[in-house]
Amino acid sequence: MGNKSKLLGSKIFYSKIFYFCLALFIIWLILIVVRTAWEKYQLVKEIRITEEQLKYLDQNSEKLKKSIKLLQSEKFLQKEAKERLNLKNPSEKVIIFKKPSVNK
Repeated sequence: MGNKSKLLGSKIFYSKIFYFCLALFIIWLILIVVRTAWEKYQLVKEIRITEEQLKYLDQNSEKLKKSIKLLQSEKFLQKEAKERLNLKNPSEKVIIFKKPSVNK
């Protein structure tokens, strides 16, 4: 009985069906590995893009914070009031120069 069992085991091991099933199993494993590698590549690519966007947004945020700080400063507000609204400080004197008129 032990001899028959060995003979049956060796027949199964050397049969074409066994090799066919083994080949299908190996192909299936290769497909899983390739799909996993592709998904990893896509995730790494997406992470890189997201990190670049985060870096850009951080830089932009710093620029905006500096702009807000400048726009809220007293010096800037006084300058804008003088240039755009023609206002002056109470301690300042305004001198107006008139262009000489040319009579023809």
